[in-house]
Amino acid sequence: MSDFFHIDSKEINGEQWKVHLTLNHDHPVYKGHFPEKPVAPGVMLTQMIREILEDELGRELTMKKARNIKFLNMVLPENVTTMEVDLTVKQVEEVEVNAAASANGSINFKISAAFV
Repeated sequence: MSDFFHIDSKEINGEQWKVHLTLNHDHPVYKGHFPEKPVAPGVMLTQMIREILEDELGRELTMKKARNIKFLNMVLPENVTTMEVDLTVKQVEEVEVNAAASANGSINFKISAAFV
């Protein structure tokens, strides 16, 4: 996942987080997924949410459960270079997150999950 994305800025207001990031359109994952029509793999977008959480919380996390994951619009490297991720993060026994990642005015990806 190294260098798939870079966090440009974060706004943390209690449980409400907003993260602005830049995707690396030259990342090697696009050569295999898919060479003729590169698209960001869903697993990479899911991992991106985990890494955003880990970066802010300062600890490693493991996804315990995903209640809902929806890929609504493909993330094509030629069209999407920056994304905005809105998260609601609740820290109880687990780290519960509801997140939506959007680019160019459209939501690309939503997830509702718990991490430990």
